[in-house]
Amino acid sequence: MTLGLGEGFPGSGKSTTAQWLASQWTRQGRRCRWFYEQIPDHPVSRPLGPDGDRSWDAWLEDRLGHWRAFAADLATAPLTILESALLQHPILSMLRRDVDADTIVDYLRHIADTIRGCSPRLIYLRAPDPDAAYRAILARRGADALRQVLPGYTGLPFAERTGLTGLDLLLAYWRAHHALFERAVPVLGLPTLVVDEGRGDWTTWRREIAAFLDLTPAPDPEPPAADLARRIGRYRVRVQWSGDLRECSVALVGGRLVLEGLLWPGNPLLWKGGDVFDAESWPYEVVFEAPVGDERWLTLRRAVPADSAGHGSR
Repeated sequence: MTLGLGEGFPGSGKSTTAQWLASQWTRQGRRCRWFYEQIPDHPVSRPLGPDGDRSWDAWLEDRLGHWRAFAADLATAPLTILESALLQHPILSMLRRDVDADTIVDYLRHIADTIRGCSPRLIYLRAPDPDAAYRAILARRGADALRQVLPGYTGLPFAERTGLTGLDLLLAYWRAHHALFERAVPVLGLPTLVVDEGRGDWTTWRREIAAFLDLTPAPDPEPPAADLARRIGRYRVRVQWSGDLRECSVALVGGRLVLEGLLWPGNPLLWKGGDVFDAESWPYEVVFEAPVGDERWLTLRRAVPADSAGHGSR
């Protein structure tokens, strides 16, 4: 396998799974790169439709051109993990603008044909109930989540055709999005594992994923409990790439450090070594700095690329 593809409903664990796989393979000595779905210079994902007078045909051909270049790059690149690039972002680009389902599925088939020679494996984290899954993600992401995401749907052709607004609009959209996943996955002809999130738990799902990918997972490293406990408290935060200063807190929940007030609510931290932790599901590292007087400091920085040859997430 040279290409791993993670797909599924929002909040299903695509980023968490991609990060875990990249960490596992890297610790076992295999060169690996993970392209987080929202990096600005992503090689293939563009969740926006055509601008101005540009046609959908021209936009689709342009996007396929990026996929062709990416597939050619895989001939010499390390193992690569993409999340949301094959299905979620193309569907998001087109369905919000009410492109018909046949056109969307046909485009997804073209992408699958483009990467078929790259030994891809597709992991589909399947939500059994899209309404419940979407309500749950809004609840997890906080009181402002609905207000923050609505502008990306309001006023677009899907909203205009349905006449829906607010939460009703988002639920209708994600039901239709889920239906396209269910239609597309079986016809792409890619080696696929469907992880049914209506049964089991993350221990079960990771076991299934590892077996599908011929991976023998190793336990995640854990620092001493006393080392975790001493990190509890409030911090000032330097955001390395922007220079912003923020504030957050760190708690110990169920034996894991959890970050509050900086990324997702209750964002777990994964120990890498020393004072450095990965922020779960994000391509960021959290570094605990030496105190300055009475102030405690963290640095939030982009994660060091997993692949030492310079092929890490861009």
